[in-house]
Amino acid sequence: MRLLLWSVMLGSIRSAPVIHRLDPAVKIIAPFTNQLFPTNSAANASAAEYAQRYLTEFGYLARANGDTTMALRNFQAFVDLPVTGVVDEATAAKMQQPRCGNRDIEAIEEEVRNPLDAEDASDPVARRKRYAIEGSYWGVKDITYRITKYTSEMQARDVQSIIGKAFKVWEEQSPLRFVQKDEGPVNIEILFASRAHGDGEPFDGRGQILAHAFFPRYGGDVHFDEDEPWRALQSKGIDLYSVAAHEIGHSLGLKHSQNHEALMAPFYQGYTGDAIHLHSDDIKGLQHLYGEPTTTGKDEEKLVKPDKVGFPSPKPTYDDIGGINKRTGPLENEINGEDDGKPDICKDAAIDAMTSLGNGTTYAFKGDYYWKLNQVSFDKGYPRKIVDDWGGLPGQLDAAVTDYDGDTYFFKGELYWLFDRDGKMYKGYPREISVGLVDTPSNIDAAMIWSYDDKPYFFKDKQFWQYSRWGMPNSWPRQIDDMFRGVAEGIPSRINAALKWTNGKSYLFAGQHYYRLTGWRVMKVVAGYPRKTAEWWFGCPGKSRRKRLAIDYARK
Repeated sequence: MRLLLWSVMLGSIRSAPVIHRLDPAVKIIAPFTNQLFPTNSAANASAAEYAQRYLTEFGYLARANGDTTMALRNFQAFVDLPVTGVVDEATAAKMQQPRCGNRDIEAIEEEVRNPLDAEDASDPVARRKRYAIEGSYWGVKDITYRITKYTSEMQARDVQSIIGKAFKVWEEQSPLRFVQKDEGPVNIEILFASRAHGDGEPFDGRGQILAHAFFPRYGGDVHFDEDEPWRALQSKGIDLYSVAAHEIGHSLGLKHSQNHEALMAPFYQGYTGDAIHLHSDDIKGLQHLYGEPTTTGKDEEKLVKPDKVGFPSPKPTYDDIGGINKRTGPLENEINGEDDGKPDICKDAAIDAMTSLGNGTTYAFKGDYYWKLNQVSFDKGYPRKIVDDWGGLPGQLDAAVTDYDGDTYFFKGELYWLFDRDGKMYKGYPREISVGLVDTPSNIDAAMIWSYDDKPYFFKDKQFWQYSRWGMPNSWPRQIDDMFRGVAEGIPSRINAALKWTNGKSYLFAGQHYYRLTGWRVMKVVAGYPRKTAEWWFGCPGKSRRKRLAIDYARK
């Protein structure tokens, strides 16, 4: 997840330069006629603050009081300007150009002098002219998308045509095929929205932020600001074609390129009158992730993640006994019921744990039973007893979480169990939590991977914290209540379960309801929640199937 914000910074520049020193590090060249870089000495401080904010926002400064001169030099190197270390005319003009708000580079501390990862480490501004990949990518070749909300600025059919045209830009140089679907689950959701729209990053109205998108690990969705004057293949207004083509690149896993001729360069390129084709730099990045164009082969449907979380390693050997009972297939009994003492998940949807294994299957656990979930409900033949199919795993679990090796950790009391991506238990388990997982208490309530930073989090009572194999950081634990204040209706007394689902989004389950978390910066509950778990996860009666599809098929 990292969220992308297209920022338009307007202004004009004139006259010959005179250097003024600002804050200890920033140099501004004046005079300027615009408010961002004012001419009088009294306003110099605000100009310096603006430059620092810009450099921090786009990854050149790790903190506001960092080495601004070095940050300016790195910005100038990245955008192919003369490297001066001051905000001269060319630098100021570049900072005012419409651009994508995703970081150009990852901010680092100033003692590391080479944030561009240049080949010549002795030269802090040595250039790295190449594509950049974020690390996650789609593990399927057929990628589906849906436009869930249209702009009032254009006809729906025109929006569909332009979005389809933008996808074709990427399709022609890869084995990927993009398919628009009106119903059912999709990989990428596209919408137009104004102001706050549920993802924790509200738009600001016309003239600044144009759109934002998410990398595959964060769900791949693309959002456009409804307040912008969107146009189809016109030089006036905001060209949807060029913005969409760029954003789709991020949805596929590409970051900004330092090559200013590439589609994935950070600055808005507008409508040129020509069909957009990928630059060789874009093609290299795309094919690094997905390979060259081909019409053969079909990958398993999954979302591939780049890194494992910080759980203990290496993993132990297998236990020949433990694991899901593969010999027992789904039974042809009722989907749900109370026969033989089985719980009715539609009457009481409070669960103990939920997790998606490394093979992509999702399971919910409650008491001594478990359910295998699909996109809209759960499979026939469920619930089934945990002890019958998960060799060595007890019922009444506290929590479950799956890491990026695809291994799943189950917790109960003072113990934890470790299973592989196919549900087979490793040898030597269970183990004591206090021994295997540093600073992790017993009897936790829930565990999950947060979609923003891909790190494990644990929940207990009123607190939650980020797990580290080196021990709990000093800034943790934090209060669960803070995630809900000002956003959700009411604060649950306890979190029962948590999950990072296959769509890349993270969820909390409390009683009969669930909440979706933002995938950006601060862990907060998304507006519009809670929702009923029984209806949206287990397909129980309530909203009609059509209504659920129309409102939010991704649940989500």
